[in-house]
Amino acid sequence: PARSRPCKGGWTEGGNAAGRPWSGRPRSNREPSPPLPPAPLPHLVGTAVSDYPVINGPSGGVVDNADAFADVRPQDGVVPALVHGTVPATVPEGTPLAIAVNGRIGAVALVMPGTGGSAHRFAGLVADETLFRAGENRLELFLVTGTGSTLQRLAHG
Repeated sequence: PARSRPCKGGWTEGGNAAGRPWSGRPRSNREPSPPLPPAPLPHLVGTAVSDYPVINGPSGGVVDNADAFADVRPQDGVVPALVHGTVPATVPEGTPLAIAVNGRIGAVALVMPGTGGSAHRFAGLVADETLFRAGENRLELFLVTGTGSTLQRLAHG
């Protein structure tokens, strides 16, 4: 059923200000954005870190919002699902990076170049909110080797 929506000049019933139904298309003459590439190594997402051999990797991984994992409150409807930060510039661009929450891989992101020769960047979205629990949550980063057969722990610091 149509719902009332606010618009400039008042409310409308299931349409725009001119009374036409919502088209769902942006009003723009520019070309649409290309589709996003598929997520890297989707078979890893949802699996336990303990399912894979884990070896020690380089240090220097920094999660910009790491403090958000210290006191998560899923009951409030907000979890730190967007995980972003930096890895050492020695990590090759395009390397898959597994993001694990409480021992389960929640996302795999690709390492991207930093700006001006600085540390490389990453960003991943942990879409499964059931990976989060109330209180402190353990966040881990792993470089993924090959097709995902081995995880290389990226030490924070």
